[in-house]
Amino acid sequence: MSYASTASHPASSTHIMIVSTFNHKHTMKNTNSAKNCLMYALCLLLCMAWGNMAVAQTLFFEDFQNGMPSDFIIFDGDGRTPVFSNLFTDAWVTDNDLDIDNLNRSDNIIALSTSWYDPPGPSNDWMILPPITIPDSNQALTWDARARDADFPDGYQIMVSTTDSLLANFTEIFSVAQESPRWTRHIVSLAQFAGQRIFIGFRNNSNDQFILEVDDIEVGVPIAHNLAVTRQAFIGNEYTIYPIDHVQPLNLNVEVTNRGTDTVTDVSVEAVILNEDFTTLFFTDDMGGAIPSLAPGERHVFQGAGSFLPPDTGVYFAAYVASLAETDGDTTDNVNFTGIFISDSVFARNDVNLNNIYGIDDASSGNIIGHTFDIAQNDTLTSMTALFVDPPVGDTVRAVVHAMSGSTPAQELYVSEPYVFQQSDNPNPDGPGQDFDFAIITLPFPSSPTPAFLPQGNFFFGVVEGNNLINLIGSRNIYTQGKSFLYVSSSNQWLAAEQAYNGSFNSALFLRPNFSNCNIDADITVTQDDGSGNGTAVVTPMGGTPPYTYSWSSGHTTEVAVNLESGTYTVVVTDDVGCSRLFEVNITTVGIDDDLAAGINRFRLFPNPSQGSFTLQMELQQPDAVQVEVYDLQGKSLWRKAFANSTSILHQVQLEQFAKGLYMLKATTSKGSSMKRLIIH
Repeated sequence: MSYASTASHPASSTHIMIVSTFNHKHTMKNTNSAKNCLMYALCLLLCMAWGNMAVAQTLFFEDFQNGMPSDFIIFDGDGRTPVFSNLFTDAWVTDNDLDIDNLNRSDNIIALSTSWYDPPGPSNDWMILPPITIPDSNQALTWDARARDADFPDGYQIMVSTTDSLLANFTEIFSVAQESPRWTRHIVSLAQFAGQRIFIGFRNNSNDQFILEVDDIEVGVPIAHNLAVTRQAFIGNEYTIYPIDHVQPLNLNVEVTNRGTDTVTDVSVEAVILNEDFTTLFFTDDMGGAIPSLAPGERHVFQGAGSFLPPDTGVYFAAYVASLAETDGDTTDNVNFTGIFISDSVFARNDVNLNNIYGIDDASSGNIIGHTFDIAQNDTLTSMTALFVDPPVGDTVRAVVHAMSGSTPAQELYVSEPYVFQQSDNPNPDGPGQDFDFAIITLPFPSSPTPAFLPQGNFFFGVVEGNNLINLIGSRNIYTQGKSFLYVSSSNQWLAAEQAYNGSFNSALFLRPNFSNCNIDADITVTQDDGSGNGTAVVTPMGGTPPYTYSWSSGHTTEVAVNLESGTYTVVVTDDVGCSRLFEVNITTVGIDDDLAAGINRFRLFPNPSQGSFTLQMELQQPDAVQVEVYDLQGKSLWRKAFANSTSILHQVQLEQFAKGLYMLKATTSKGSSMKRLIIH
C-alpha cells in the first residue's frame, strides 16, 4: 500500500532461504476454522480497544504489500554478487516477513537488502523514495527495521538530498551501526527541511553481514501515544502442539511496546482464552498489575495470574488487549493473539513460520540431531515425523529415542525403521543460494516384539544421518534454550545445540513424535505377596476396542498374573485394532513380621491362586505344634488340621469342593499366629 505512488510492481514470488546459516520462507496454511475464529475474535476485541483510531497527518506511506513501488529508485552501488542471488535480483527487493512478532504482521511483505556477498565486501545499496515536500517543522520520518540474524547485524544510513536523486547530493541525517534482530520502530525529525522538497534514501553500508529488513516507511506528523502488543505466548509452554494425554497447564504472557514519540502512563493488559468455537474459557485482568509509565521504544512483559488446562483436543487462543491512560493514536495494534493446538497424538515444538536450517557438518556417519520432549504419562511412541531440506537421495535416515542422564542424552532406547530417501524427496538437487526441496518423512517404530513404550519423564528424540549430511528445518519464533542436542560421531560426544553452533542456534526443529492415541486405560487390583511369592495382579481394561490381549513381564498372558514376588512388573494391554498401552504394577511383601512373631521362618501356599489343591509349606524356628484353619470372609471356620511338634511342614491340601473366592488360612503356634490369603478360582 502506498499513499504517495499509484503504480507498483507485483510482489516478488522468489522463495528465500537463509541462515544461522540459512533462513527459508516456508508457509503452511491454517485450517479455515482457526482462521475464521481468529478473524472473528480480532474484530470483537478491536471493538473493545477503548477509543477510535486517531490517524495522524500522513504525507507518504509505503508498506510494500504490492511489492517494490515503480517510483522508488533502486541503485546497486557496489556491483557485488549476493550469496543468495536468486532472491537478491536487485539492490533492494521485497519478500515475505519471516519473523512474525504478532498477527498484525501476518502475511506481511517487506523490503530487503543484503551485505553477504561472494566474494565478501562492503555493501552500497540504495533505496530512494520519490520526492516529498515537507510543509512544516512537525513532520518526521518513521519506519520499522530489523537485522535478520542477530549474529550478523546489518547497519545502514538515512540520507537526504534537497536537490535531486544524484547520490553525491545526499547527506546523512541518521545511522544505525547494528540493527536489532527485533522489529524496531525509528522516528527521525524532518524539522530542518520544513518548506523544502526532499529525497530520502535508505543506504545499506554493511560489510559482510547478512540481511537488512525495512517496512512501513511513513512521512508525516508522528503519533504521540501508541501502545502496541508486540509479542505474546503461553509461557511455561515450550510446545506448539500437545498430545491431549501430555498437555500441561498453560499460563499467559504478553509484551507491549511504546511505539509513539511520548511516554505513556498507567499501562495494563487484559487477557482471555477462547476455544475454536469462540467460547470464553478463561479471563483475567490480573496480568501483573498496571505499570506507571513506559518510555518511547521501551518494552514491558506482563505475566498473568493463574493457569488454564485445555480439557480436550482442538485450537485454543489467548487474546490480549493493552490499554493506557492517554488516547492511543493507533488502536489497531493494541490487540493480539497467540494459539496452541491440542492434538490426539502429535507433539511439536516448532510453529508454522519455518525459516532456519541446521545440519551436522561432519564427515563421519551416524551423527544425530534432535531435541527433548517431556512425557507426562506412560505412552506408546508409534513414529516420528521430520521435515528434511534437500535430503541426500539414496541415503538412509533413522529416528532414535534416548534416555536423558541429567541434562544430556544417554542410553539409546528405540530405533525406527530405516528410510531411504527417494528422488521424489529431492527432485531438483542444487547448491547454496538455490531454492530448496523439502521432504516431510514419517519414520515408524517397530511394534514388535515390543512397542516403543515411554514412561513419564524427559527423553531425547532425534534423527541419525547415514553417509551424507542431512538438514532439518526449524522455526525461530518459538524456541527454548537447552532443549536441542547434537551427537558428533567422530568425537563421540553430545553437544548442546547452542554450543555446537557457537551460540547461533535459536530455533525449534520440525521434529515431531507421534503417540498411539489408543485411549486405553485400566483398573489394576493387587494382592500383595505375603512372603511366599503369592502376590497377584488383575488388570481390567477400559476404552479402546475389545477384546484385549495381555503380555506381562512375568510371562503371564491373561488379565491375571499370579505367584508374584515383591517387585515391579509391567503389562502391555493391546486392543483388537492393535493399539497398546503399558501399565506398571508394584507388588510388596506383607505379613513377614507376623510370621516371625509366631516363630515361623517361612510360610508359603503354592500355587495360589489354585483350583483348591495347593501345597502348604512351613519352616519353624524350633519344634512346635501347629494348628491350621481356613476361614471364609465372614470368619466361619471351614477346614482344620493339626500338626505335631515339627520344624518343617510340607502338606498337600485338597479343597476342590470350596466355591471360587477369597479365603484366609491361619497358622497358630505356641508363640502366636499368622494369616495368608488363599484364592480359589
